[in-house]
Formats: sequence, structure tokens, C-alpha cells
Amino acid sequence: MATTDKRNWTPGSNFPGLKLGTTIAESWLRLLTDQASLFNDAWRQVKDGNFGLGDYARSAANLWESYLRAAADLVRAPFQGGAAPQWVSFVYGRDKPALKRTLTLPSELGESVQLAVTPLRGLGTNDVIPPSVVSATFPSGNLRRDTLEILIDDPARLPHKDGEYMGFVHDKRAQGGPPLVVILLTIDHGA
Repeated sequence: MATTDKRNWTPGSNFPGLKLGTTIAESWLRLLTDQASLFNDAWRQVKDGNFGLGDYARSAANLWESYLRAAADLVRAPFQGGAAPQWVSFVYGRDKPALKRTLTLPSELGESVQLAVTPLRGLGTNDVIPPSVVSATFPSGNLRRDTLEILIDDPARLPHKDGEYMGFVHDKRAQGGPPLVVILLTIDHGA
């Protein structure tokens, strides 16, 4: 069941502490859900008589990771004002490197977020790289929606002259909202 986040996070539009309280509650809910799933999976193995020392160690490690993730969320929560965008940089030169980056976001994105990419605009020039050349997606298997893959799909469509370009990944629904990622591309054929 897909949920839509209809909360308004605009500063000053909610009672003080709503964002902090919601962040803490969501962190604890994630922890309790992870813990219940872990115990449920282990219980099936215990009932089947297949729960060994390796299964115990794996379960303990997964549980520890969940506790640490929740603790990190709780420590970080008071300091998260507005979400600052992540930055990703590409250099395209003679060696034609892979133009794909995976980055971790500071928090999960809701299921209703629709990723969109702006054109990459030349810095100091009127050159524009169309948004169809760049894609931003959630990696397959990333259920938390806290990681993005940025890919320049077709490097052959990039300009053949040196320059620097900037664009953004944003939520298509949040008109005028802050970007999620700032993309910087340097084309340097002499490199």
C-alpha cells in the first residue's frame, strides 16, 4: 500500500517540534519494525530446528545495525533543519570514465517523491545539456529510498568542448522546493 506524505513541512506552518517529533517517531517505528521482522524470521528457524550459531550471530549483527541506525537518527534529528542537498561531481575527459555515481541521502524519501532532473546549464556559457541525458533513480532493492543513482546515460551526447555544467535532481511534485541533489559536470578533453 503506497502512502502519500501530505504533511506541510514549510517552516512556521506547523506547531514547534512537529518535524523533530515525527523524525523520532519514524525512527523508532523503523527500529521496531526491523526488530519484529528479525525475531519473526528467527522464530521460523527455531521452530524448524535450523537456528544455529551462525544464524544467531547474523541476527545479532542485524539487530545491532538497526539499533545504531536508530541512535544515529535520534542524535542527528535535532540538527536537521532544512534538508541540504547532496552534491555529486563528474569529470568527463579523454579516458571516458563511467559517469555513474551512487550517493546516500541524509534521510529517506517518501514513496510519493517523483524524481526529476533539470537541464545541466553551462557555467559562464549558454550551453545546455538536456535532462534526457541524465537520470536519477533509486537503486533496485533499496526499500528505504535513502540512496540515489545518478547516471549520465549517453556521454556521446555531451558537448565536445570543455566546460562546467550544473543541474539539479528534485521532487517533481514540489514546485519551488529545494533540490535533493546538485549535479556538477566538468568536461575536460585535455585531462
